[in-house]
Amino acid sequence: MGNGEFDFKRFGNRIKKLRMEKGFRQYELAELLGISGNHMSKIENGKEGASLDLLYRICIVLDVSSDYLIFGNRENSGNLEEQLSTLVVKDQYQRTFLTDLIENLEKYELHPKGKDS
Repeated sequence: MGNGEFDFKRFGNRIKKLRMEKGFRQYELAELLGISGNHMSKIENGKEGASLDLLYRICIVLDVSSDYLIFGNRENSGNLEEQLSTLVVKDQYQRTFLTDLIENLEKYELHPKGKDS
């Protein structure tokens, strides 16, 4: 890489590896993500990318950070408490608030531009 261009092949390979680790078939993951099997295949093979919304759904379904999918960095993936420990928070109240906020993000639907709740 190094030339500033996104490596779609590596991105797709990371998704494929995680999908297989989780025991999903390609069509099953596609169905969970709300995309066609053909689109899923193209993403895994580095022929197409993913929208921000799709990237978000992939991260949720595969329980992985976007940092890992995009950059291959697993250092910050994993336990939420470990991730929060790297943040500068003033007290336990702030830590608890951030933990609750992050854990409950799944409950909120992200709306595309131009759509109101």
